[in-house]
Amino acid sequence: MATYDQLLNGQNSAKKSVCVSTATLDFDAQAVSTGESVAVFNLPANAVVTDAFFKVTSGVTGATATGKITVGSTDAIAAVAFAGVADAIKGGAVTKVSTGTGAEVTVTIGTANATAGKVEVIVEYIEYTKTTGELTNV
Repeated sequence: MATYDQLLNGQNSAKKSVCVSTATLDFDAQAVSTGESVAVFNLPANAVVTDAFFKVTSGVTGATATGKITVGSTDAIAAVAFAGVADAIKGGAVTKVSTGTGAEVTVTIGTANATAGKVEVIVEYIEYTKTTGELTNV
């Protein structure tokens, strides 16, 4: 059986950078009803989402308000409760999502209306076709 050494292929050892996109949902300025989705930002083509979570910066009003982060048509994280907590990271198991030709990131509010508070939406991803210009040399 023949073998092929991929280490000699410079493209395989090119460094990739992790990117992060964030957006603030300010429920004090605009309440969001149960079942409503809010488009927060777009991700570029040829990216893979590696992490997604909420950073609750001030308590969300809505007795049992939850939120989920969706990339394109795939839930990156299922609904997590963020009502009544402040200065907390809220997330869960992350589904890795490929953006294909690009994807919109949305947040959907569930269980109860979110009528006050602020939440940061944070999505980490890698653009796997772009490089930093460096090689790992290993």
